[in-house]
Amino acid sequence: MALFGTAGPDSQTLAAVARLIEQKPRVLVAVPTEDGWCLGLPDRLVWSDPIVPGGWRQLGWHEIERGQYNAETGTLRWTTVEGRAGSVRLPKPGNLPGLFRDRVNASIVVRQQVEVEGTLNGAQLSGRRNLGDNSLTWHISRGKGTPNTPELTAELEGKLADLRREFG
Repeated sequence: MALFGTAGPDSQTLAAVARLIEQKPRVLVAVPTEDGWCLGLPDRLVWSDPIVPGGWRQLGWHEIERGQYNAETGTLRWTTVEGRAGSVRLPKPGNLPGLFRDRVNASIVVRQQVEVEGTLNGAQLSGRRNLGDNSLTWHISRGKGTPNTPELTAELEGKLADLRREFG
């Protein structure tokens, strides 16, 4: 009998996830979605998506810039460090929103806000640790309205290089 009446993913689901991630999944949190399951693993988020080949999507915690769970809509939403938006509906979120926040925060090695004249949000420089293999990735995230000019790009890349030398 399942704890508190909630059964976890069946062996077929776990086998599909194992094929996706090429190893046996270590599931920290599993919650049902409208299309199947959403699993929080130590290094990534994995969720059912019937639209994609194989039926599953995955995203490393270090690839998520920000996100949150909206209890009113039952939706976990995020933005990646590349600026792509994503979401999954979680009618019964369980502990997944807390795990989401904890794992994303655990991946942040350094985050530095850079003011850009004439903008409200400037840009953010970050160093993120892949929680699966401990590699570091470095990113520049421009705030809304921050221009993408060659001059500003060069300035931000220089500041990111300084940050990498300091923390890398």
